[in-house]
Amino acid sequence: MESLSNPNQKQIYLFIASSFLDMYAERNYLINQVIPNINKELKRHNIAFTYLDLSSIFHSNIKENEVLESCLDIFDLYQPIVIGLIGERYGWIPSVTTNQKSKYPLLTNYPERSITDYEIQHSISFSKKQYFKPLFYIRNPECIMQIPEIDHIEFYIESENRRKIQLDSLKNMVRKSGYLIMDNYSADWNPLNYNPYIKKYGTFENFIDVGVSIRNELFKQIFSNNYIENWHCPKMYISNRLNSLTV
Repeated sequence: MESLSNPNQKQIYLFIASSFLDMYAERNYLINQVIPNINKELKRHNIAFTYLDLSSIFHSNIKENEVLESCLDIFDLYQPIVIGLIGERYGWIPSVTTNQKSKYPLLTNYPERSITDYEIQHSISFSKKQYFKPLFYIRNPECIMQIPEIDHIEFYIESENRRKIQLDSLKNMVRKSGYLIMDNYSADWNPLNYNPYIKKYGTFENFIDVGVSIRNELFKQIFSNNYIENWHCPKMYISNRLNSLTV
């Protein structure tokens, strides 16, 4: 059983849905700069703001076919606010078991999609059941033109036509969802920054507009939805495999 250190403290969880290799810089910026600052502000209102670190799943001993289920379980267990980041890479397409298809009809209705695609679709459906609505951000595809090193391209853009079509479909779904906050946000390429996911130098930077937008949108949802007055704790019985997700 997981319990709050202060039973009177309200708890909000945050989940970032994105591919990893091409979105390292954005995720790093949010995790290390934006989220800590938001957490400091919310503590004044007796609210704990916790980021669910999905990377721990990929670096654990969890089986490959359990990764997707663990990701989707987060929505039911933690009821997080979801921030979706989309660039020009569609992401990893996982294998899906029969049991997982029975548990999540989404996997049957939309076969052979990336984890990011499933996360974003699930967050849209799940938003109807909770206070918080997802926040989606799409990076300007022209940012890719700034990348000078040819060997970086495979990590930032899809080469297969099928994946390009799936990525376009995902973007169109997000644009029609009503939850797209910023379309074609800008970013600058810095060849001196290191990306540990691909073990190469060069990442995007300068996402201040995105950070400010996320802060403002989160506060708008938290305080306009009377969350403080109507707070109820998410499910406290968390499976062992998810215990390491909170940071």
